[in-house]
Amino acid sequence: MSKFHDYSWRNTLLIFLQKPDVSQVAGFQTWKKSFGRHVVKGAKAIRILAPIVKNEEVEKLIQGKKQRVKEKHIVAFHPVNVFDFSQTEGKELPTLTKDLIGDVDKYSRLFEAIAATTDFPINFDAIDSGVKGYCDIKQRKIVLQSGMSERQTIKTLVHEVTHSLMHSDPAVLADRQNAEIEAESTAFVVCAHFGLDTSDYSFGYLTSWSQGKDFEQMTRSFAKIQKQSDQLIQSVTTHLEELSKEFSQEKEVSKKIEMAQAHSKVHNQMVKKTRTPSKQAEIKQPKEK
Repeated sequence: MSKFHDYSWRNTLLIFLQKPDVSQVAGFQTWKKSFGRHVVKGAKAIRILAPIVKNEEVEKLIQGKKQRVKEKHIVAFHPVNVFDFSQTEGKELPTLTKDLIGDVDKYSRLFEAIAATTDFPINFDAIDSGVKGYCDIKQRKIVLQSGMSERQTIKTLVHEVTHSLMHSDPAVLADRQNAEIEAESTAFVVCAHFGLDTSDYSFGYLTSWSQGKDFEQMTRSFAKIQKQSDQLIQSVTTHLEELSKEFSQEKEVSKKIEMAQAHSKVHNQMVKKTRTPSKQAEIKQPKEK
């Protein structure tokens, strides 16, 4: 999911069943037109299912009046071919997030981008129970354990943000097992997308919470996890882009201020120099006899 967050989870399974070492996939024309790469001759296509969408007129009540509007509906699915990056040649792929994540000095920016996806205020505190964090739905706040590593803090933040977005209804949150599986799975997928491997923590956590779940129950959860992961990844990416622009603008302003200050300093030195008469230019007054 972290690699193919905009694919349905069923298509994600289809992709990995056909090519377990897959990295990134796209259609023949998409590789060619959007990325400047071409599929290698003889490459075996990966088959997935694409929706057939049609516009249909439906009657809706808009501002108290019945109106007929066009809406898109999926009427069927058909098989399409996609190819993995390893099956193509050409230009290098652009990477959106490599300058935004990974380095310690980008931690605060990533934290801010994730925090912007929820309207719950986020605080740090020494939590006596020892948990990494919690989301208080009634008081509408998120609390994170203070003193954690940056990697743990980011993972926990995504986990608690997911609770605030998916489980704000107390009835939904009442099923604690489902809620924890969905929140931790989403945290793992989102963190993996932004280059943070949380498997050492997440896999054990998920194992403890998923015991006793049957396939049908897990299937329903996976569909929710896929949707929430996709939405969070897109939202965080948008906020990162905005923060990156703001950072660039701030750097530009700081640079202009520094240049102005340097120019002013040179100007003041020149003025001071011209106002101080040299010894040779001093006018000697005749001494009185």
